Amino acid sequence: MTIERAVAELQRRVPFVPEVAVVLGSGLGAFADTLVGAQAVDYADIPDFPLPTVIGHKGRLVLGTMGTRRVVAMQGRLHLYEGIDAGAVTFGVRVLAAVGVSTLILTTASGGIHRHFKAGDIMLIEDQINLQMRRLPGLGNGALPTDTWRGSGSIYSPRLLKLALEIAHAMGEHRIHRGVFGGVVGPNYETPSEVRMLRALGADAVSMSIVLESVAARAAGMQVLGISAIVNPAAGISLTPLNHDEVLETAKGMETRLLAFLSALIAGLEPVKA
Repeated sequence: MTIERAVAELQRRVPFVPEVAVVLGSGLGAFADTLVGAQAVDYADIPDFPLPTVIGHKGRLVLGTMGTRRVVAMQGRLHLYEGIDAGAVTFGVRVLAAVGVSTLILTTASGGIHRHFKAGDIMLIEDQINLQMRRLPGLGNGALPTDTWRGSGSIYSPRLLKLALEIAHAMGEHRIHRGVFGGVVGPNYETPSEVRMLRALGADAVSMSIVLESVAARAAGMQVLGISAIVNPAAGISLTPLNHDEVLETAKGMETRLLAFLSALIAGLEPVKA
């Protein structure tokens, strides 16, 4: 699986280079419908692009504008638990980096580990704990657009984190936190003992995505912001059994707030020269 054919197909179909990419997690796909002049490209129509199998992940790129920004949204991501490798999980992000996207916003629906987090809260990711621990294609052999980052310093952009907090507070969004994200493999939800382990390691929220995408994006030279929608308390904190329908339902209930936040955030990004 190589990215060159996918990049060539996107460049053939799209007359502009997107500045900002947003990867949309479970239940958050409606953001793509807010783009002006939206043009959708199914993953199935892009050479070598792997297809998601999880409910709530449509499997298409949507390109358009938001304000003055050229945006591409990934409606649907891939997960290791779908029986694929790290190369397939990060394929979309690596394609977008090769096309020329400079800023990546990763979103995910997560379980809250921090005891003060409640369903409906938003956590901006300031750091992560990668428990998926897979080697990514290109790291070490120059196959990614840049090969200079080796994990020193932050994966997530302090500038984007600061901007996101400022915008959230300015628009009256007070159910927002900053914290550490834990990425596990799944597909099962974590046990109470695993949640206690994650808390001991320093994680404030957990899900089965983002950590590989963020490393690939940072290695490719992109500036990364992570947004975690807290859709349920994690196991051992929640008083009821966890299920994917609950994730989608809570994410749907957060949709209006998240769409407003993403729109304001993208509008507030500094212009990128064409």
